[in-house]
Formats: sequence, C-alpha cells, structure tokens
Amino acid sequence: MSTAEPQFRKDLPGKYRPCIWCRAQDFDLVFQGPDRLNRIPGEFCLVQCKNCRTYLQNPLMPWSDLKTYYPEDYISYRFTHPCRPLSDKKWTAWLFRLNGKIKSFGNLKRRRLIERFQPGGRLLEVGCGTGAFLRELKRFSRWDLYAVEPNEAAARYTRNTLEIPVHVGKFEDVSHHEESLDAVVMWCVLEHLEDPLADIRRASFFLKRKGILAFTVPNPEAWDARLFGRFWSGWDLPRHLHIFPRKVIRDILVKNGFQILTEKCIAGSYSQLRHNLDFWSQSWEQSMPWLSKTFKRTYDSLFSRLLLFPFLWMMDRFKLATNVTFIARKK
Repeated sequence: MSTAEPQFRKDLPGKYRPCIWCRAQDFDLVFQGPDRLNRIPGEFCLVQCKNCRTYLQNPLMPWSDLKTYYPEDYISYRFTHPCRPLSDKKWTAWLFRLNGKIKSFGNLKRRRLIERFQPGGRLLEVGCGTGAFLRELKRFSRWDLYAVEPNEAAARYTRNTLEIPVHVGKFEDVSHHEESLDAVVMWCVLEHLEDPLADIRRASFFLKRKGILAFTVPNPEAWDARLFGRFWSGWDLPRHLHIFPRKVIRDILVKNGFQILTEKCIAGSYSQLRHNLDFWSQSWEQSMPWLSKTFKRTYDSLFSRLLLFPFLWMMDRFKLATNVTFIARKK
C-alpha cells in the first residue's frame, strides 16, 4: 500500500506519510476507531509498517487539530492535591492512606531505577504534566530539576508547587547547553510526538557523556494488547502517533549512540488495565449502563488492586505489561 494511495478510507483528515523509522511506504491496516479516552468525536486510522512492524497513525493529523484532543482535564493535566477520605473512621482513613501510597509507588520505582545508574545531578523531565515524578525526586536533595510541558496550566502548577524551572512549550524549544544534563526522562511521551527520533537525538545532544536517558512507551507485545485488541489502551487514538516494537526501540537507541542498560516493566499496569476495561465496556455499556457502573466501581476498589497484584507483578517480570521502560546511557 502506498502512502499516496492508501487502501482504506480517504476522507480522514491529515497527511499520509512513510514509516518514521525505516521510511517504507507499505502498511497493513490494523483498525480504524474513535477517541476512547476522552470520547471527543472523530475517526482515526492505525496502520503497521510491513517492513519494521512499527505502528503509526496514518494519516497524521496536524497539531492545530490534534491539540483539541488534549483538553484541560486530560489525564496528565489533572492537578494532584491532597484529598480527604470519605469517612472519619480510623480503618477507612488507613485504607485511604494505603491506597494513596500504592498509587505513588510507580514513581518511587522509577526514581530508584534511575538512581541505580545515575545517583543525582541535573535532570530534565520532558512532558512533566503536573509534576508527579518531579515531586518524588524533590523529596531528596541530590537532584537539580528542570522540566518542559506544553500545557500552560499544568506547567504553571508544577512551577508554583515545586518551585522549579518549567518551560512552557515543546522539547525542541528548550535551550540547554550541549552536554549539560546528567539525565533526561520522558514518561509516556515519545508516542505522542510527531518526530520522536528527533527528540531522542536532542536528548543525546543535551546529555553529558555517560548521561542517562529514561523513558516509558507502550509495549505492543503486552498480554493485554493481545487480549483486548482494538480496545487496548496503548493505542490511544488519536494521541499516540507511533508505537514501536521493542526491537525497533533498541535499534533506535544504538544508532543514536546509546548503550541500553535495562529494559523493564515497572509502572502503570493497574491503571492501564482500568483503561482497557473502560474502552472495552464502551462497546456494550449503552445496553447495560448499570453493569458498567458496578463493574468500574468494583475495579477501582482497594480489594481489586490487591487481588490483581500477583498477576500484574508476574506480567511485569516477563515484560508483558502495557508499558515498558528503557534506561540507556550515552556513550
């Protein structure tokens, strides 16, 4: 199939393009679907490169249209502020605090993973949202923190609450000196970028020799990608523009002068499974709304989180979870 003459719907907005990695122009149609996360109207197309097996949204929607799919209440922009339990009973308050600690455990694991290879220094987070990970780092004095965030409200919130420099805009607009950073992190960011390869090169430019690049991306080899198919949360049309097989990511890193230190599934499995189930329930919730509400309420309970923990832990261990994290060192 040619990027100029695709063999699927031709009325979708945007520009057809070759594979961003191997530049091939032949694709298999995976599926066409809506925005299942925010339910903003639109229809989008996911294809897979026949050569390197990279997934991409094709055609690519211009940013002037795509930015409407990042509303102010987008999941990464939701402000993190203290909440109160619904009851004053001691056991309810204890469960509330425990649930909060479990939710923040992913960022703790990310910090510990980075500090295995880089114990401190100047760190830049690309796409910081409202600063959940930076807040974890802020607990310690070993990091000099910087961030970039395209959403002005989220950037302002992070800047004011954490008192760190946050640039409003894209990574390409950031001005740091060459080889001035010890670490660059991008949690669930690369898949949103029109040219993720350019941003990996930019990270390499800013990093000192032996500096660390850390990022998390959707894992198309995950167990839930196979089980949920088009309802898998990792596709997240139209925001996820590229989803790379793990082998392609390794090739990208090596070609750009990085040594891969580790490749692990460490965070997000429970929340991503929640999205999977939500996306799947959209196919039947209109006929059984009561069941959909009960189903989601049950899943959101602390009991369900603890019950699912052994299975999700096992999927992490076998690198079959929804998201995979890479840590690489600049040579």
